[in-house]
Amino acid sequence: MTEHRAGRICWWLLGLCLPTLWTGEASALSCLPPTVESVFSHHHDSPDRYVMGVGTIAPVDPLPTFNPHTLQHEPPGRFRATFEGRLVGKTGFDPSTQLPISVERACFDEVCGFLPLARPAVMFLEEEGDGYVLHTNYCSDTMLPDPTEADLDRLIVCLREDACAESPAAY
Repeated sequence: MTEHRAGRICWWLLGLCLPTLWTGEASALSCLPPTVESVFSHHHDSPDRYVMGVGTIAPVDPLPTFNPHTLQHEPPGRFRATFEGRLVGKTGFDPSTQLPISVERACFDEVCGFLPLARPAVMFLEEEGDGYVLHTNYCSDTMLPDPTEADLDRLIVCLREDACAESPAAY
């Protein structure tokens, strides 16, 4: 094999592999969009106790902001908020309520994911002591943003059946 041909083959292989190397990190950090089933199962399979609700939150404390110099969110830790919406009861979603909660965000650098400030979401509030905590992450897979009535009906079925298999309509 000539040196010229070997060089062309190396460049060809590099061109074939390089896009994979570039997208490897991005795909490792990519997130699947939440579904009724994934959100329900995530909380149902947890040993922690949750209350399901649909609504928005209104921060009481200032939202933490990302400091690019320290690579931290400041102030650190949880912030206080008010859940405004409907909690699930034995017959479905109860009338509107307001509930003080804490919000704990798990961020990846400056990416913190969805917070239901203006748009509603299905949320699972963890029972902790005398209060409730909303846990979020950068993938936004702990909540279901902008749920439809069909999504809410499906979640009620999942609760009643104590499980949430993939819906045939999802295929």
